[in-house]
Amino acid sequence: MTKGETLATISAPDLDQQLEQAKGQLVQFQAAVEQAQANAELGRVTDQRTSQLVAQGWSSKERGDTDRLTAASRVAALAVAKANVVAQQAAVSRLEELTRFEQIKAPFDGVVTARNVDIGDLVSAGAATGRPLFQVADIHRMRIYVNVPQAFLGELSPGIRATLHLPGQKETFEAELVSTSNAVSEGSRTALIELQAENPDGKLWQGAFAEVHFHIPSDPNTLSVPLTALVFGAHGMQVAAVDASDKVVLKPVTLGRNLGNRVEIEAGLSPTDRLIDNPLEPTQTGDTVNIADSDGSRVARESTANAKAEPN
Repeated sequence: MTKGETLATISAPDLDQQLEQAKGQLVQFQAAVEQAQANAELGRVTDQRTSQLVAQGWSSKERGDTDRLTAASRVAALAVAKANVVAQQAAVSRLEELTRFEQIKAPFDGVVTARNVDIGDLVSAGAATGRPLFQVADIHRMRIYVNVPQAFLGELSPGIRATLHLPGQKETFEAELVSTSNAVSEGSRTALIELQAENPDGKLWQGAFAEVHFHIPSDPNTLSVPLTALVFGAHGMQVAAVDASDKVVLKPVTLGRNLGNRVEIEAGLSPTDRLIDNPLEPTQTGDTVNIADSDGSRVARESTANAKAEPN
């Protein structure tokens, strides 16, 4: 649909008749103004003549007062007639505005997402329980609302980019964060985030669910390791590092954000540390490992030391 396109026409004969009647009354009031204008002019001229005759003694003062008050009364009647025209014009304008609702037109370019009326249905004006006749949507630019956990809110600000994955579609869509609710729900401890995405081809549908991946800029000085390199034991979260003598050193680490296959390390490692990926459960500090060559000629006795802490 395009802006201004007629979606439906409502037949309201009673309203049309009220408008015609109001227009007829307006014509009557306008004629009454002309009549009152003529009477007021006649009263003014008569009052001027009588005033001269009273001054010359040819007419009584009583007659002069009568003509003067008659002229004033006719001026007031003219004002009333003009006020009636203004009031009737307002009534006609109101009815004309109501008749414009007989044509249901599209408010903007978009699509009709729901139609709740068919030909012949009764439409009641001002019904408190009535359903909307149409639901329309502008799908050229879509709004996406996401409930984000409180732990990530400090890293989200307007301008952050995100990627949308829709079930059943292989194509991804790019979006941008435009605003936040600045309030955390007490029940879920999440905040509502609004994203916007261009949708020129109409592939994003209103009401659809999407998986959202935020592209949060990371600190280049923050290290990350594979999840398989983590060792959880009685001493908390650790990683199995290999020192210069090819011996295992279990190092306690402080975890940061979970990035899916990798996790950030906030403390406990340096960029030069060599880590064992997927260490065996009995691995202990002091164990000796053999570093596997690229051609696989040497096999690690405990596990393969092929993991490395990497900056994001």
